[in-house]
Amino acid sequence: MHAGHARVSAREDRPRAPAVVGVWSPLPVYRFGGPDQRHVFDGSSGEILRVSELIHDVVGAWGQRCARETRSRLARRYSPTEIHDAFRWVSWMQVANNMLLPFTECETADFPPWEAEVLEGKLDCECRQLVLELTQACNLRCSSCTFGRAYAAARGYPAISMSPQIAESAIDFLADHSASQNRVDISFYGGEPLLEWPLLAECLLYARGRLGERVHFSVSTNGTLLRPEMGRVLAQAGVQLWVSVDGPEDIHDRYRRTSSAEPTFAIVAQGLRALRRAVPTWYSKNVHLQCVTGPAQEWERLEAFFASTDLYDKGALLSVTPVRRKDCVVAGLLLGDQSSSRRKDWVHDRVLSHARALPFCPPAQEFEEDEAEASRWQHGRFALAAADLGALVAIHRRSVASPDSPGPPSRCCIPGLSRLYVSATGEFYPCERVRVGSAVMCIGDVWRGFDAARVAGLMREFHDLNADECPRCWARRLCNLCLAHVSCGPGSGSDRKAAACDGVRRSLAAGLEMYVTLWADAPAFLDRLCTMTSEC
Repeated sequence: MHAGHARVSAREDRPRAPAVVGVWSPLPVYRFGGPDQRHVFDGSSGEILRVSELIHDVVGAWGQRCARETRSRLARRYSPTEIHDAFRWVSWMQVANNMLLPFTECETADFPPWEAEVLEGKLDCECRQLVLELTQACNLRCSSCTFGRAYAAARGYPAISMSPQIAESAIDFLADHSASQNRVDISFYGGEPLLEWPLLAECLLYARGRLGERVHFSVSTNGTLLRPEMGRVLAQAGVQLWVSVDGPEDIHDRYRRTSSAEPTFAIVAQGLRALRRAVPTWYSKNVHLQCVTGPAQEWERLEAFFASTDLYDKGALLSVTPVRRKDCVVAGLLLGDQSSSRRKDWVHDRVLSHARALPFCPPAQEFEEDEAEASRWQHGRFALAAADLGALVAIHRRSVASPDSPGPPSRCCIPGLSRLYVSATGEFYPCERVRVGSAVMCIGDVWRGFDAARVAGLMREFHDLNADECPRCWARRLCNLCLAHVSCGPGSGSDRKAAACDGVRRSLAAGLEMYVTLWADAPAFLDRLCTMTSEC
């Protein structure tokens, strides 16, 4: 097995394949490409193969019906010799190269055989991030918020806040259960965490005293309560501040309004500019923007806004999160063209354009020596943030292996290890993306600590959901499906998983199509992208 960086192979350039007998069963592959260039992603090995149109068709038909019927159907387009050679080539790839192997030949790693004491040992010293829900209350009623009334299972915004005792106990728990970690993170969440500013400020001081310099902080806020004096406290603690800004004033105010339906953009912008004046050095690299978009948006306007706004600096970050189509329907967010294909096409074209036009620089790079390059980078930031760069990173970093090296059924983390969400009332959950308040997802509390049996139970239940389908899925070596994808929503766990799997495959399919173009036109972009992800 090796890390995947030589990443698109022209396998048909090899000598003519010898006569061998392959396995006639459906193949875990994804086929893509246009008339000029065809590709096959081989889920059994992780290879991306550049192939002819004939091989593209043969691989798609392989195992779908009897070989004789398949040859007869292909004979409408190709000569008997061409078809014969194509069949021999696929069989040769299976036998000689351990590629293009069928579902029945692909193994999947079983549930990790950890005994209870092994799991408890990891939970005892490997915790990496604490997410504190300081309050469930919020002063806004954003249309896209999944806590809102549009969602039948949403909790709403009750006036429930975390007590100082629970906050200190949670920080103590992180300190006592992270002995093996050189760095730990504490994130403040809500509701709107700045509604509990005094508690947040106390937590910063207490955590620094308890965990020293190895602790790093972040806060996610709607930005309406920001004040200059907060900036000085946040700067002293080195906090990474993420502020929600959904674009220019009219777009932002379309969705982000107060509980009395008042617009909020002007308030947020005023607060951010006051922070900049109070602590300019900290602000330049530590105040980041997060934008939520619907499936139908004015992409060019958003791109122009985030390229020119003074609300964040070139040393800061931009996050763009598309609201899922079904969430938009529930919340009544669809505008104009309801197709998500326009977004995909626009992002694809813009990312390719920017990748070809400039070296892919880290956000913190200084541009004093080249103002033109700085301008190009700024203009490309929105498209790069809107793209599913995570899929590109997964594809570029993928492992290429023979199928006898079992692949994971998914990459589910150990609940509570990489991230531990502590609710306002002190219960533990795997992260903020699961259904907080659900007894099924609760994995302990600040008084009793982890419920290791429940952690193991969630992992087993998730594995059982995956056991049948995952070995047969072309995306299994790239999949990022986790508990959060299947813990919320209507229907059974298997129904939710099926819907989540469809979404993961669509994302990876779009990523593969973009990847092969980038690999041909701008490979340095992909290398830099992975380097940046490692640095973050």
